[in-house]
Amino acid sequence: MGGITASTLKLGFGSRVVLDINGTTIDQLNADALTIETKSWQYGPKYKAPILQFAGDVNLPAGTYVLGAIGNITGKIEDLIIEGLGTQVKSSLLYEDGKLKLVIETMREAGTITWNGTSSNNTWEQAVSENFLIGENSTYSANGDDVIFDDNATSVVVNIKGAVSPKSVTFNNDSKAYTVKGDSIVGGAPITKNGSGKVTFNNWNHTGATTINGGTVSVVMLANNSGQDYGSLGNAKQSITLNSGATLQTNGIMITDQQLTVSGEVTIDVPASKSVIFNKAIKGSGAIVTKTGTGSMEIGTQTNTFSKLIVKGGTVVSNYNSSFAETLPATVEFQNGTIWGANNEGTNVNTTTKFIVPSGKTGTFYAGFRSTYTGTLTGAGTFNIYTGGVRCYFDGDWSAFEGTINAGKENRQNKKTYDPSWAFRNTKGLPKATLNVQAEVGVSNEGKNIQLGALKGSGSLNGSGQYIILDDKNYSLTPTVNSPLVKRGAGKMTLSVNKLNGALTVEEGTVTFNQPGLNTAINGTNTITVKSGARVVGQGLVNALVVQKGAEVTPCGSTLNETTAGTIKCSNTINVNEGATVNFIVGSTKNSMLDTKNLTMNGIVNVILAAGYQPKLGDSFTLWTVSGTYSGQLKWLLPVLPDGLYWDVSGLEAKTGVLKVTDDPTGIGQIAVGAEVNCEVFTLSGAQVTTFNATKAQAVAELNKQGLRAGTFIIKMRDGQRSEVKKVVVK
Repeated sequence: MGGITASTLKLGFGSRVVLDINGTTIDQLNADALTIETKSWQYGPKYKAPILQFAGDVNLPAGTYVLGAIGNITGKIEDLIIEGLGTQVKSSLLYEDGKLKLVIETMREAGTITWNGTSSNNTWEQAVSENFLIGENSTYSANGDDVIFDDNATSVVVNIKGAVSPKSVTFNNDSKAYTVKGDSIVGGAPITKNGSGKVTFNNWNHTGATTINGGTVSVVMLANNSGQDYGSLGNAKQSITLNSGATLQTNGIMITDQQLTVSGEVTIDVPASKSVIFNKAIKGSGAIVTKTGTGSMEIGTQTNTFSKLIVKGGTVVSNYNSSFAETLPATVEFQNGTIWGANNEGTNVNTTTKFIVPSGKTGTFYAGFRSTYTGTLTGAGTFNIYTGGVRCYFDGDWSAFEGTINAGKENRQNKKTYDPSWAFRNTKGLPKATLNVQAEVGVSNEGKNIQLGALKGSGSLNGSGQYIILDDKNYSLTPTVNSPLVKRGAGKMTLSVNKLNGALTVEEGTVTFNQPGLNTAINGTNTITVKSGARVVGQGLVNALVVQKGAEVTPCGSTLNETTAGTIKCSNTINVNEGATVNFIVGSTKNSMLDTKNLTMNGIVNVILAAGYQPKLGDSFTLWTVSGTYSGQLKWLLPVLPDGLYWDVSGLEAKTGVLKVTDDPTGIGQIAVGAEVNCEVFTLSGAQVTTFNATKAQAVAELNKQGLRAGTFIIKMRDGQRSEVKKVVVK
């Protein structure tokens, strides 16, 4: 046998003195002065006091054993941690008569005990501190006890000193919030948490499985197979079960291989600046996991079996399994959180997860470099979604989503060789959503026709397919569109130069533009087609213009009103079909005009007097100039002139189309109100539907007796030498 003899012995926190036992003889510890250092840190190393470890024949019988002679002591003898004597005896240290002594007592039989600690005495030291009740009597904790913590205790701070080895540990707390700190619970005791209160473990333990039935359990560490042998809830083999309504808070930076099983609706809370990585799949068929806190949670490469993830805050990082399928659950709901999707540069990662962003909520998703997303998107919130590369495809049915999609990019390729493309390929499109394309982001339709509820932003739209905008509101085209564009919806779309480099089809509503310089084509070398019921109002240079039956075009020098005359210049051909209308605003100093290479005018020339303008004899208006070929059989709608003045339309059917005001009665002028007239009635497309005779004053009333369907018609009235045209709405 041996020992230690020193004039001064300083035992720092965490230091260890090992004393061998042979039979009942123990190594001696002799010192003139002994210093015992302790720390009260909340976090830090496992041991915050010196350890006195016994080895050899540690099963000593009850009695008192001298460990050595000590002159004086700085610190407290009771702060020394005793290890190695097992869990079947009650051991303590005693200093008397200059001797350090070990006291071994027989421990009572195990039972069920309840914590009764106070603020002045909150130590849980096995077989020493009598901070428990067994029935109504005070007692210490013995090896194998069933230990209960409830709302009746005065102190909710439990400071473990040395190793304690209960059979089980149960928390039945609703109103009290417990904190467990200090040394460890050993022996594999299972932990059960009941009640709505909170339990915080600020220590590492050698416990068994943990079941959390309610409230919150907060841990500073979880175990893994790569260096962290033990955590707050045992080693990596010990499972954690989180039942409906309960919360697991991971209040540290940790990677765990412990199996987490969930049921019902549970919460994982990761506070700010903290993180947790679950290497194993989170199991729980049909369960819903809500991620809270601003910290980060990562799910591993095994397929998770819980059904839904709700991200309320912070970040979730996803991975892919051996089949290159993303390990996110079947459904993810964003409630102001962020997800980084699985990423692989060499092999495509497939994701079928359904995304939900409820109204009033925001979700952020960073897609992978080489990934395909086929899940649906629903809700009406704001979805920030970033493409990760040139092989990132959004193929899911997002047609039911009614919120805003902010299309961004975050290059997740290591070498950053390729600029990411935001590729959307589902032909059901985004008919209810607003697509906001961020600066320098290129959206690609990959040759598909894509509907958009509304379009905003400053990026670009690309691809050979059409983009179909359905917006009923008035808006400006702010992204650059390098693809065919279809305008639907009753609203007005304002075009600027260099914002559209594709064919434009106006199916509904109005498209307006104002480029008075007439030197830059409004949509490049492409054609503008205006369909029935749609309108183009503007001034600028176009490459080609087709105005179909029932459509209208107004050369107008303003995007704010339709009362200012303007010019539409065309590099090639303007084709105005039968039943289409071109509105010409005429005034004393300026009139609307078409300046084109070729013109086919089979539609209606509708002349509108500018505000305040009173036509007078000799006024003339050049409505179009044609440098190439002119053809057509036009019709006209002309406003009523003062008595004695008539419209001369003889110069219209020419390459330079001129309309004049004359006093020649053979022109088109005003018919007397009481004059008998022959009336021919036409549809807007030019089809004659009926004829009748009436006075001019009764012509409209007589038209309403003809039994025509509701709609807009044109009456051409003749009194023998004059004719007038009038547009009438039949209801």
